[in-house]
Amino acid sequence: MDRLFKRKCRCCLVSLSTTAPTEYYCSPECKLKNNNTVNISTDIVNGSRCHEMTTHVWPNGYAYFNHDKKRYAAHRLSWEIANGCSLKDDEWILHACDNPKCVNPDHLRSGNAKDNAKDREVRNRRPTRSATRSAKLQGTKSHLSKLTEQQVREIRYELTHLSNNEISKLYHTGVSNIEHIRAGRTWKHV
Repeated sequence: MDRLFKRKCRCCLVSLSTTAPTEYYCSPECKLKNNNTVNISTDIVNGSRCHEMTTHVWPNGYAYFNHDKKRYAAHRLSWEIANGCSLKDDEWILHACDNPKCVNPDHLRSGNAKDNAKDREVRNRRPTRSATRSAKLQGTKSHLSKLTEQQVREIRYELTHLSNNEISKLYHTGVSNIEHIRAGRTWKHV
C-alpha cells in the first residue's frame, strides 16, 4: 500500500492528501499558477512578452509538467485556466508567438489541425527534423540519454581493460548498453 502524504497546497493552501512524496499542489491549475520555472522572454507579441516554461520540455519543444502521476501540456492548461473552460480532444492551442514553450494566455488561441496547418503556411514554417516524431536525436540531445559523448569515448577507447559488467556499474547503466556502445551499434556518431 502506498504511503499517504498530507500537506497544504502551496498555491491556494487547501489541504491535500497524495501518494506522491514530491507533490505540493492540489491541482494542475495551482501548479501552473505557482510555477517558479517560468521565464519572461524579451519577445513581445500582442503587446506582452512570452512566458516560457523551462523545466520539462518534450523533444518537440513543448513544455509540460507532471501532477499526480499525469502529464499535462503546459500551454493547453494555461489556455484552459485563462478562459475558464476545458478543451475537447480535437481542439488545438495555437501560439501567436510561434514559441512552443510559451504559456502566456495572451499568445494562445484555440483552433484545430487545419488552423494550425494554415498558420504554418502563412508564416512559412515547416516542421524541422527535430520537431517530428520520427526524429532520431543523437547522444546528449536525446532526453533518454544517460551518458555523455565523453563518457562513450572513455568506454570505447580508455576502459578496454574492464569488463562490460564493471563499466556498467561504474556509469550506472545496463550491461547491454555498454555492449552496444563497444560494438558500435549505438552512439555511432561518436
